Amino acid sequence: MDHRTEVRRLIATLYDDDTGLAGPALFYDQVQRALALARRRDLGMAIAIIEFAPQPGSDEPSLGEWLRHTQAFVEASRGQLRASDAVGALGRNTVGVLLADMREPFLPAVLERLLLSHRLEVERDDIRYHLAARIGVARPAEEMEDAADLVQAAWDDLAARQAAA
Repeated sequence: MDHRTEVRRLIATLYDDDTGLAGPALFYDQVQRALALARRRDLGMAIAIIEFAPQPGSDEPSLGEWLRHTQAFVEASRGQLRASDAVGALGRNTVGVLLADMREPFLPAVLERLLLSHRLEVERDDIRYHLAARIGVARPAEEMEDAADLVQAAWDDLAARQAAA
């Protein structure tokens, strides 16, 4: 195997082929680095898992529609995120957002702006769907050892919010 093939294989494991976003492995690495920096410098940070789902009565988007929707979300959120923040594709309808150096009082406002920056109702040809954004958020805690613990806490928060709804 030549060097170019090896580089292509490495890139394919780090980035989501469909969206061009960081894939889960790269996103976890970005979270791990941000977590280490936050602990060294006593900075705030947060992870948000945003899952988009059709509301009752809406059509189920095709895979292509999901991909277009995810890319549109990323484009719309660019103005809301800083260079130190990161977005990763964690599934067909799920993105992870790393908010580095994020202080607690600002977190709700930033997340609200992120969701409001993106239109969740789409009409295209004979397809019409309205998406609900479900969000789970986690901040580092002392007992969290690494990025996997932090991301899992965000997934747990999303599940708890969904169960409470």
